[in-house]
Amino acid sequence: MAFTYSAKAQPVVKDYTKHIDKFFSLYNSGKLAEAVDYIYSSNPWMKQKTDSITKVKSTILGLSAMAGEYQEYEILTQEIVNLRYVHMDVAVYCDRQPFRLFFSIL
Repeated sequence: MAFTYSAKAQPVVKDYTKHIDKFFSLYNSGKLAEAVDYIYSSNPWMKQKTDSITKVKSTILGLSAMAGEYQEYEILTQEIVNLRYVHMDVAVYCDRQPFRLFFSIL
């Protein structure tokens, strides 16, 4: 599953891991839908795509139910493409099954 977080207010992507940390903080506290809302909150185009966000939330809820209780996450790779774009591959470890999420931070 891939997420795009837009940090357009910043001319250079800085402290991009704080967005991932916040996402997983919400995820860890059982606020999965809020975590998805947060990660898309800076992208004005996605605010018009409520059906798409609802599908993402449903997928995350399904993954969570299948994978079990969240334990931790680990950034597997992070590629700084340029001053405004970072791509991250994140492993999510749960008690039954790990899974991966991909984040693009603009």
